[in-house]
Amino acid sequence: MLFRSERTLADVVVIDSQRIRDSVGSSLAELLRSSAGVEISQNGGAGAITGLFVRGTKTAQTVVLVDGVRIEDPVSGLAPIEFLPISAIERIEVVRGPAAALYGSGAIGGVIQIFTRESQGMIRPEASVVGGSRGTGQVQARISGGTNESRYMLAAMRDTTRGFDATREGSGNRQVDEDGHRQTSFTGLLSHRLSRDLQLGAQLLSSSGRSRYDSAFGAPTETFVDFRTQVASLFARARVGSAWDTEFRVGNSAYHYSYGEYSFAPRTDADSIGWQNTYAVRDTVKLLFGSDHRRQRIDGMGIVSGGEPFTQTRRTHQSAYGGFEVERDIHQFRVVTRNDRVTGFDGETTALAAWGIRPTPGWLVRASAGSAFRVPNFQDMFSPLSWNPNPNLRPERSVGQELAIERNAADRYARAIMFRNRIRDAIELDADYKPQNLAKATVMGVTAEAGIRLGDWRLRSSLTRQQPVGEKLEGGVLVEGPLARRAKAFGTAGAEWKSGPWRSGVDVIAQGSRFDTTGQGLGGYALVDLWGSRQITPEVAFTWRLANLTDRHYETAWGFRSPPRTAPSKSFRSSRRRPTRARSPTTGRLCWEIGRAHV
Repeated sequence: MLFRSERTLADVVVIDSQRIRDSVGSSLAELLRSSAGVEISQNGGAGAITGLFVRGTKTAQTVVLVDGVRIEDPVSGLAPIEFLPISAIERIEVVRGPAAALYGSGAIGGVIQIFTRESQGMIRPEASVVGGSRGTGQVQARISGGTNESRYMLAAMRDTTRGFDATREGSGNRQVDEDGHRQTSFTGLLSHRLSRDLQLGAQLLSSSGRSRYDSAFGAPTETFVDFRTQVASLFARARVGSAWDTEFRVGNSAYHYSYGEYSFAPRTDADSIGWQNTYAVRDTVKLLFGSDHRRQRIDGMGIVSGGEPFTQTRRTHQSAYGGFEVERDIHQFRVVTRNDRVTGFDGETTALAAWGIRPTPGWLVRASAGSAFRVPNFQDMFSPLSWNPNPNLRPERSVGQELAIERNAADRYARAIMFRNRIRDAIELDADYKPQNLAKATVMGVTAEAGIRLGDWRLRSSLTRQQPVGEKLEGGVLVEGPLARRAKAFGTAGAEWKSGPWRSGVDVIAQGSRFDTTGQGLGGYALVDLWGSRQITPEVAFTWRLANLTDRHYETAWGFRSPPRTAPSKSFRSSRRRPTRARSPTTGRLCWEIGRAHV
């Protein structure tokens, strides 16, 4: 099920645990495409380089958090979402629109918050087995439990697939082989409530494996990337008196990867400290304030050894923010401002202002405006001279506006959201593959969403129409063109049926035509996914999914096939409870780069 918070003044979509379980066999990116109004690009199947486009912005302009800790490759500025196991996720919240006033550098297009699985109550061991076409399989074991005071969870997962031939004829990366993927993941949670007002805890997500891909530079040698990602944190949540809620979190995120045919093996990690607070001055007035500190480091072969080193391998982000929320009669206001200081750059101040009115129960009209920024990544500024870095790059800066009207009832919802985001000093590669600050990019559009429950059926739909365009100087002339890999129209529709122990559904995903980063055309497509489940006993369930029912051939990145029809995936879950004891454009087209990832 998809739902939205009724009290928020932002465009927030929540993907709950049931919807995630129904997406068995899909990737995180595919789930976001079908459920959160996000466009994606994939250089093949499982484990392939993946891009996300939230509200028409590029991949590096979206922040990804796992249990409150940012995960990012500082070299490219991208989050390695292709290596985050969907089976470890309990809930996803997607904030669409500028949010740097709350989340700092990078939150130009939005924020994706991922929450790993938790547990409470009786001891609950679980196991699941998934099988499918092309040698796809997953085995998962999990144990969880707890009391009112303590909770724990530990899970291990193993994912494998033989994959498919990811490139097609004409691709510069053509290799005739199957591009398989294997991955082992662990998640953990331990928390204890010392008193009614103080809770301590720790969370962990770790994933490692090997993903094969196609590269002309490696032919005829088999090409692959070995990877390891990890997000870990310690937290303390407290209520001070009757009005002050505070959380303190210390975290670390690491992303290490190496290529079998290249002397390039970055080891990146970031330490973070976050403190966030809500103080209720009175029932209708709340103060919001906090601070963040993050230190990024890059190391390894190709970074500090094995050739020309990067000229800078450390960076520190320091920030503080404050604001307030006010509810008065039918009106609600929120104002937040933030100052970020990043090594090598002047301080950046961002702000967010939002207003909403609820004229009658169930109705909400809201408007907001916010600024955001993103500092250039290490690769663009500090890579070896042979890579054409640009140490004079300025941060990307944006200003966005939003106007929405929403209607929420027990059995239906409808909303229309108009948005505009103008990005200055956008970073793109020129004809020599050197990153440059260009004139601007602008995305304007409208999203319409609706859902209704009719007896045993739930129906939902979402459609976005947008104009993602950019401007750049070519020979002293300002040229305008489309932003790469983003369509003027895309949307989804879904139907879900439930009766007794049976559940089934259908999802339709469609995207219009686009251009790739060097001007090649990408045709539009429409996909149909079927899924269903049968609760055999309270402890045992059977789930299946048939993706790309019509075996549609399509591309989200030029020269790379997307996954063909996937035969019915089967998921067997058993649980038992017992009580606990306690590039530059061609043919005149301007197509903006999404960022150089893993090259």
